[in-house]
Amino acid sequence: MKDEKQISLGRSFSLRPSSLALGRRWPAYALGLFFGLVIVAGGLGFYTGLLGDNFREVSPHKCYRSGQLSPIALRRYVQGYGIRCVVSLRGGSSRAAWYRDELQVCQELGCEHAAFNANLNHLMEPREVDGLVARLEQGPYPMLLHCREGADRAALGSVLYLMVVEHKTLDEALAAALTWRYGHVRIGRAAVIDEFFELYRATAEGKDIKAWIKEVYPKLYLKRKY
Repeated sequence: MKDEKQISLGRSFSLRPSSLALGRRWPAYALGLFFGLVIVAGGLGFYTGLLGDNFREVSPHKCYRSGQLSPIALRRYVQGYGIRCVVSLRGGSSRAAWYRDELQVCQELGCEHAAFNANLNHLMEPREVDGLVARLEQGPYPMLLHCREGADRAALGSVLYLMVVEHKTLDEALAAALTWRYGHVRIGRAAVIDEFFELYRATAEGKDIKAWIKEVYPKLYLKRKY
């Protein structure tokens, strides 16, 4: 009996060193896990474009999209891709430094510029959508569509471009342009972009997107607004 107690005690004491070692190693494990998560998050951020310019090709040699570009980056893309028209989907005001810088670069490079307000707080106003569609039809190309992050409002412009100019179906355009791969997630204010195209799907009744925007959307917009 005495020998059994000694063995039992020996076993209980033998567990303590490994437990202490695990306790000492835990901060290292936690630190390794933290840095691993940071690397994964950073990689995902760069993959979706949210940690960079989010410059993407919508249609080869014709249409591109991006987030807000610095004057240096804008100049590089305009010259490098031969862009002839920059379209801001976050509107624009002479009081905003980013807007003044953007206009200056475009003027210096002989690049046309247009601005339409696709506000994420509500559906895009019919006159703004009309103006955007007219610009997409008019060009000139190559064209750059941009918003602040290049994920949501730039996606709206890209889907409209694919449908109006390249005559893609709604599903084809959504799969190509309204995607998490470019940073769009249907959460919070960004969901209004999905809502716009869901309205079209539900009420189009065979009309193409251009006819629907002219004939149906203004009434739906007023009903939603009031």
